[in-house]
Amino acid sequence: MIAFKEIKLPRPFIVIISICTFYNLSFSQEMNDALIVYNKNKTYTYEAIFVQKDGDTLTTENIVVQPTGEPWVQKTQTKFYIHYNTDSNFIHFVNPINARRKKFEKYKKIYKKKGEDFSVWWTKKSSTGAIESSKELWIHPFRDNQYVYTEVAPFPCVELDSLNIGGNWHSSLEIMLGWDNFKGTVKSDYTVVKNEDYNYGDVVLDSCWRINAIANHSTLGESKNNFLYHSEYGFVQQHLTLYDGTIISFKLIKVEFKGDSVPVPH
Repeated sequence: MIAFKEIKLPRPFIVIISICTFYNLSFSQEMNDALIVYNKNKTYTYEAIFVQKDGDTLTTENIVVQPTGEPWVQKTQTKFYIHYNTDSNFIHFVNPINARRKKFEKYKKIYKKKGEDFSVWWTKKSSTGAIESSKELWIHPFRDNQYVYTEVAPFPCVELDSLNIGGNWHSSLEIMLGWDNFKGTVKSDYTVVKNEDYNYGDVVLDSCWRINAIANHSTLGESKNNFLYHSEYGFVQQHLTLYDGTIISFKLIKVEFKGDSVPVPH
């Protein structure tokens, strides 16, 4: 079982504490050299679609993920950058976190009154971390801008020893300061459903694992993340259905390589 505690303070002060019951090694150069999914010589591009609870598609964009090969947060995770390309429709987004929605609306009015480009308020680039080891692959989800919803859904996570049909694992996340009405406990259950191929965009992969995950937030209710995992490319597809009916999907459409060769799974 995985247990995490997350504390987020208003920007620019962010403190995140992660406690994992079976992984607490320091990130080192040796570990970086062994990285497969989040190797610094890979760049991933995902198609991201956000569908509002009324069924209207708010945004369709590409998200680019660039691993760095550097440690992130207490040297237990490997750092990667997320580049967003959210279009102007995002200005109509209603943030589900009460405090952030009020702040968002305040600044939207200010920028509109001045005739300035409100898009500067959007997050264009952020950094976060992943845990990649011989036992698991776990990442912080894409959760800036309209994707803040993913904080209360099952995080992308695989326990490698349980990768067989019917395999299952569990996680628990405590969401604390700074998340307003998202504050609470999220308990997630993961089940391996089947092995299937993936073919989308420029990416064709054999032998991915289909994993269905259900999370229950202590006050908000149930959210789901049904995703595909591949041993070399990680979480190639995610389909999230959130507690209020919002739907978010991420699909890997391109992988670029650079520099030295990238290790492959044994």
